[in-house]
Amino acid sequence: MSPINPFTIVLANIMKGLGITIGYFDALHRGHQRIFSKLLSLKEVHGLDELLVVTFDISPKRLMRRDPFFPILSNYEKEAMLKRWGLRALFLPFLEVMNLEPREFLEYLFNLLKVHGLVRALVIGEDFRFGRNRRGGLKHLRDFSNEKGILFLVVEKLKWRGGDISTSRIKRELLMGNLEDVNEMLGYNYFLWGEVKRDKGIGASLGFPTANISIPPSKHLPKYGVYISRVWKEAGGEWQLLGRGLLHIGPRLTFGDHRVVPEVWIEGFHGNLYGERILVELLRFLRPTMTFESAEKLKERMLEDSMYMRDHWNEVKSLSPWWEVKLKN
Repeated sequence: MSPINPFTIVLANIMKGLGITIGYFDALHRGHQRIFSKLLSLKEVHGLDELLVVTFDISPKRLMRRDPFFPILSNYEKEAMLKRWGLRALFLPFLEVMNLEPREFLEYLFNLLKVHGLVRALVIGEDFRFGRNRRGGLKHLRDFSNEKGILFLVVEKLKWRGGDISTSRIKRELLMGNLEDVNEMLGYNYFLWGEVKRDKGIGASLGFPTANISIPPSKHLPKYGVYISRVWKEAGGEWQLLGRGLLHIGPRLTFGDHRVVPEVWIEGFHGNLYGERILVELLRFLRPTMTFESAEKLKERMLEDSMYMRDHWNEVKSLSPWWEVKLKN
């Protein structure tokens, strides 16, 4: 068998037609999904071979002190979600591009993209800004696209209940524990996703064994407290439903433990999850983190919480998990 010529691979990539969008896209909420749907709709019509979501490795808003909160999604989560939806993430080093003038940024980006293919379509959200001091906007993108013969489309922001769907709005609602509103704006259930780690076994000693989840330290978390949840195990890129349960996130005040470790009790589950990756969807805020006068009192409240979950499960609104989201125009 003759060796593969690297030049042939590069030439094949250059011949690919690309559709791209640009933005940080924290949360991948319904407004972002609208942009991705438009991009997907162009694939067959314009003969695009690949769809790229050009994003950044860190949050521009947080770095520039325009957003005090951590991102909702880690880069790993964002990449996995986009891949499932038929798009590929390309992470730019923000510190290297943040001071480029708008034209410089576009020249840098399109030179970088040459190894992936020829950009034929650019879909952008109406409020996207870029370049030094956010000087770049739709006019720069439109003029550049016209110059290069690229199809350029702008997608308007999505409205919901009298306001724009935005990441900042979702973050505020998360901090208030308004999961139903959060999930409606996301278009999927907000989740925590990570590896199960060993801990002190407090839950098991109370008759409620919990799985402690290791999550990225730089993730925007919801209001501290107990949530009615649904739990899945990741297995080879697919998802196995483990069951419903209760997640606690926040300090364990009763035991003087001020670490914030998400831990979930799964009703009826008795297996070993150590080292497994699980995903917990948060469906409804039940109560805030509390201090109990004894472990026995805490156990009594956990029994009450579990009974409430069972009695009200059919009332709990649950959207599809993110991997079942169907992007539409």
